[in-house]
Order: sequence, then structure tokens, then C-alpha cells
Amino acid sequence: QNITIKKWTGGDWASLGSLSIDNSQYSDATFPSLALDDAGYPVVAWTERDFANSDVSKIYVQRFDGTSWVSVGNGGAGLCARPCVDDFGAFKPSLASDSSGNLVVAWNQRYETASDIQVRRFNGTSWVKVGTGKLGASGSAFSPSVDFNGLEGFRQLSPPN
Repeated sequence: QNITIKKWTGGDWASLGSLSIDNSQYSDATFPSLALDDAGYPVVAWTERDFANSDVSKIYVQRFDGTSWVSVGNGGAGLCARPCVDDFGAFKPSLASDSSGNLVVAWNQRYETASDIQVRRFNGTSWVKVGTGKLGASGSAFSPSVDFNGLEGFRQLSPPN
């Protein structure tokens, strides 16, 4: 399954095409999150799971450059807090642009017995970890949501069900 992005033109929906999804190793694209970059172009983050092990997944990020979809930094190789092997995976990204126009993505990172929220900021070249330590107080946190208002960053963590 691919993700298709459309733009409202004032009278109709115009397709901006489908994201470049590599379905050779990873499965369908799920959990898309959309933001606009500082130039007003759409940027999308999503999850893809490994065909061989559905517990392994990565976050991918692409930006529309006005003509086509291109990977943002190492987001084309997939983001994961640890090597995405065994039963570790990155899920449910939330994407936003901060007051300086830098893209920020947060996601649920699954570990052997718990999960946490990871946050990365794109510095123009690569994705850099934001902060240290776990965001979840109990060792497990789910469903991040990131947004910006001026210079402040906000996060929402949902407790485990």
C-alpha cells in the first residue's frame, strides 16, 4: 500500500503523486504524518514493517520538492533508535516544523519489554536526537504528538492501555 498526497486547488484535488516506497524489503506504508516545510511544501513521515519480521519497522521521511518526492536526510534509509532487528521497531511518527523551519519527528520506539518516545530534528543534513533519557515516566510511552508554537515544543504521551 502506498501513500498518495493531494492538494486542494480551490476547485478540485490535484495529486502530488505517491511517495517513493521501497516495497522490496518492507511492507505497506502505514501511520502517515503530514507537515509543511518552511517553503510550504508537504513533508510526510510514515512507518514501514519488515516483510521477514513484522515486529521490525522503521520511520521514513520524504519531502515534495515541487516536482517529486525526495528523502529527507537519512530518513530514506529509515529512522530507528537502535538497530531495527529482532523485536525492535519504530511506529506511529508525528511530524512538525519548528519555528526555525526545522523538521522534527517523534515516534514510538519498541524495545524488548517496553516502549519509549524518540525525537529527532533535521539539521539540514541528518536527523539528530533531541534530548536524552526516556520521555515516558513509567518506562512505556505510546502515540507521540509533536507541535510547535513559537519557540516551544509540545509533546503528548498516551499511557499504555
